[in-house]
Amino acid sequence: MGPERAGPPAAGGLSGPARLVGLDRAPLAMVSEDDQLHVIGPDGRAARAVTFSAAAGRLWGSAERGGSTWPVWSPDRRWLGCFQVADGGDPTATQVAATEVDGAEERVLLRLDDCLPVHLQWSPDGDQVAVLVQAGEQLQLWVCALSGAPARLIEEGAPLFFSWAEGGGRLLVHAGGAGGVGRVAIRSTTGTGEDEPLTSHAGLFTTPHAAGGSLFWSEADGQGAALVTRAAAGGGPRVLLRSRRVLGFLPDPTGRRLALSRAREDGRIYDGLELMMVDSGAHRLLATGPLVAFCWTPDGNALLLCRPLAPLGALRWSLLRAGDPPEAERVIGALRPTRDQLFQLRFFEQFMRSHPPVSPDGAALTWAGFPVDPAARPGGRPEVYLADLRGDAGVQALAAGSYAVFPQAVGST
Repeated sequence: MGPERAGPPAAGGLSGPARLVGLDRAPLAMVSEDDQLHVIGPDGRAARAVTFSAAAGRLWGSAERGGSTWPVWSPDRRWLGCFQVADGGDPTATQVAATEVDGAEERVLLRLDDCLPVHLQWSPDGDQVAVLVQAGEQLQLWVCALSGAPARLIEEGAPLFFSWAEGGGRLLVHAGGAGGVGRVAIRSTTGTGEDEPLTSHAGLFTTPHAAGGSLFWSEADGQGAALVTRAAAGGGPRVLLRSRRVLGFLPDPTGRRLALSRAREDGRIYDGLELMMVDSGAHRLLATGPLVAFCWTPDGNALLLCRPLAPLGALRWSLLRAGDPPEAERVIGALRPTRDQLFQLRFFEQFMRSHPPVSPDGAALTWAGFPVDPAARPGGRPEVYLADLRGDAGVQALAAGSYAVFPQAVGST
């Protein structure tokens, strides 16, 4: 089953009917075919440019700016954070910027000379942006203030994964060190708080998470790893699960349940999906078979599963309600992902909460990719798609583009 195109492109870049499920209460940000950020408003009208290249002749902003990538919504939806590559496409001459969605103001937060941009994530209070970059053999985690205060280096390591603690002002960091020994710690981002080590023997590398007043991370445990939790306010850690294989896990919005999967031996794909109750440790099998990525819907009632699909390079999205049996899994659509879309799926634990593919009301899923059957639409141009998760509107192609992202649901971190 491939994405269905609903008619020829309409004026302004949208295609098909104006019934854009999931855009009734939330906008969608996308990287368009001109390598600039565009926003499709909650009324479902044509995409509007938010950033512009130097060739566009704008008087404000960077005169050397080329493309803009990796849009991420601020919690109040006023700003889009992004990486801006210098004109000419040199990835080592990049800046971190925040652009008002209405186009009134743009702020350069950090210049990344001789660094490769990796990931952006707003703080829950919207005052700061955490920036992950690669500098030589090391990854660095910086925090930029929207106010314009100097950026602060928070952590270095390889690999390095992170998430914001609830409320802002602190980051939960899992960083690699010498000899492959990792560490997990809470880092203050303001310089006024105290750092708190959680373990100096981190387990197989994965993203730590904070949700519902709890922290979740991985610790070394003999030949494998232990999945550990602790109250964010303090107290002793508690082991939830032990595994010899890498665990991929995401807490639901309440922090009371975990969706988790175990990596296959080659580490490139996951196998099956389980649901664990945090309080009791009870868990049950939700789905079988190979998985590339998964994520919760904002209400925590369902999970989106991304599976590998023949032909080689194709993927398939499906939906499974948390209380349903595996056979109730419903196919949503298929794609051949763009480079950025594939990168998000490869590191889904890091990206799914900051760059949600599901609309805040849980009604729609977005992705960017190519047709599974290239003969169905020649030309090789990627498009942004929108899939109806609740009704029968199916899958619609919105516009030519390489990446798209919804805002976070209100109250999510």
